[in-house]
Amino acid sequence: MLQVFLYKIFFIILAIDIVAAGVMLVFVVNIRSILKKQFIERRFEIKAIVTAQNARSSESASRDLEISVKEFTDFCARKGIQTPEQRKSKKEEAENKRQEELQRIMDEEASWRAEQEKMAEDRHKEQEEEARKRKDRLRKFGIS
Repeated sequence: MLQVFLYKIFFIILAIDIVAAGVMLVFVVNIRSILKKQFIERRFEIKAIVTAQNARSSESASRDLEISVKEFTDFCARKGIQTPEQRKSKKEEAENKRQEELQRIMDEEASWRAEQEKMAEDRHKEQEEEARKRKDRLRKFGIS
């Protein structure tokens, strides 16, 4: 009797273990499919980033990725990736800013040089005037 009771408990525990193993197997298959999906998404994301960085336009990038231009631009906006057009405009903007800064520095340098030349010219005129006044004084006293 006790032995029959223990066998029943053993079979119940064995059934629970089999059910638990089945549930674990379902979880393993599910996590495998989730990881596979994430891997495919990451691979596409990396390919999109590389394509966006190397492409000349969104049209060529979308052609390389085999999706529509709208999908490509939406994907880039959603993931925070710069489209080729955005990259070009930022590059042009930076170049324009650098050119403006260079022009501003050159203008400041030119105005500083002009100011220095004016100061040197004024100093030279003052020295000539001073030399002329000394000559006049020396003539008055009859030294020269």
